[in-house]
Amino acid sequence: MTVEQRIQIIVAIIGALGVIVAAIITSSLLRSKTVEIRIIDAETRQEIPGRVFIDASADGVVTNPGQPAVLVVRRGDRSIRAESRGYESATIPAKKIASPRTIELTPVAAGRLIPLTMAGWSTWANGKGAITISPGAAGNEAVINTNGRLEDAAGFNHNGLNILAGKTLVLQFANTAESDFNQERMVKVERNDGNVLEPANSFLLEKEYLPKADTPPDGGIEFQIPASFSGRLNFVFYQADIRNLKITAYYK
Repeated sequence: MTVEQRIQIIVAIIGALGVIVAAIITSSLLRSKTVEIRIIDAETRQEIPGRVFIDASADGVVTNPGQPAVLVVRRGDRSIRAESRGYESATIPAKKIASPRTIELTPVAAGRLIPLTMAGWSTWANGKGAITISPGAAGNEAVINTNGRLEDAAGFNHNGLNILAGKTLVLQFANTAESDFNQERMVKVERNDGNVLEPANSFLLEKEYLPKADTPPDGGIEFQIPASFSGRLNFVFYQADIRNLKITAYYK
């Protein structure tokens, strides 16, 4: 092989590498985009401070009047959620989101129950058995099932519920008769640190579990969430055979 041929091969290899690198960079750019998001009061149309989250992330990006939140939205991200104290949270699709984007939030009426989304939860289990959580009839309703009786503990959790800090969580349970709960212990509601949340208007079995019972349609089990709440909430079941248990969540 002559020197000239070797040079031609090297040049061809360098050219091919350049094309590959360019394709990788282009692909990376296509997979993500940077967006600016502002939060405004739906009534006054004025900017308000708050946080913006991608999917169930617990790490929100701060936005203040005149200083929008800057997020990197990647392919596969499903939703963007905006929160501000004293306002109802709002969630919009992440797909094809424009930049800049304004999200309107509605002030919370005193004493009003606000639906808490039951999407974006992660399930887990210890031992044999698995738990599934499916969408219910409304966005704040979930339907819980297991594939038989759980050998140990199992449940589901969410890391991005910072909106509950300092609020009251209200839960409604329905269709409990179809499920078999160990010693009638239905579910334990925990904060991220493992501390059990005690209901303000009910009682706990063994100081941990809500007893098996449907909630009256015009009522709800209330939990006071501390202002220091980090955003992670756990629902824990123990040695249960769960069939179409419905949980509906609100906050106020």
